[in-house]
Amino acid sequence: MGRSPVGPQVRALALPLLGLWLPAAVALAALVLQDRHTVDMFLRDPAAMSGLPWFAGAFSGAGVIGWIATAAVCLYAAIAAPRRPEYERWRAFALGAGLLSAILGMDDLFLFHEAGAKQIFGVHEIVILVGYFVATAWFLVDFRREILETEWLGLLAALGMFTLSVTLDKGQGRWGDGIPERLWSVGEDGAKLLGILAWAVYFVRTCRARLAPGTGDPAG
Repeated sequence: MGRSPVGPQVRALALPLLGLWLPAAVALAALVLQDRHTVDMFLRDPAAMSGLPWFAGAFSGAGVIGWIATAAVCLYAAIAAPRRPEYERWRAFALGAGLLSAILGMDDLFLFHEAGAKQIFGVHEIVILVGYFVATAWFLVDFRREILETEWLGLLAALGMFTLSVTLDKGQGRWGDGIPERLWSVGEDGAKLLGILAWAVYFVRTCRARLAPGTGDPAG
């Protein structure tokens, strides 16, 4: 194969790159102009700044990777799906799953429901959690037909683990007497990580099945 010409590359890449570079440049400019925090607070790795070991937050980071990887796959699937009427619901399903995964991943990354929401907007953690519950419930109800035509046990496993994690998080003060705190923490955060992994497996496999050649109508 010959070398790809420059002209078509410029035309193809200009808009996507500008769409990403422009907001990034605005954010960097705002970072330079603000004087409330040091620039290192935004640019450097938290573990490096705090002097923690390199593996600090490893399981939390793995969870964020799981969320964002799922979001990327689902959003790509929504874009790559054929522009035919029979794929309309499938595109909406993939788009909804991608956006939901991205929001939950960003929440995990920035601890939004635990601290950010209250510090920025004065909103209590429970309000954000209820919002996520409502959004997830809406997604499950609206796309119940599409979900039932997939390997839905994987999604059920993910939701079960998330429920266990939240239950352990909110119930430690009530039922945690006599249970070592480290064991309780591993149970809570471990269940969450297992839920994220199951969530990723379900949506990645679903997207792969729907976009694989010869699968036919995504509605079954």
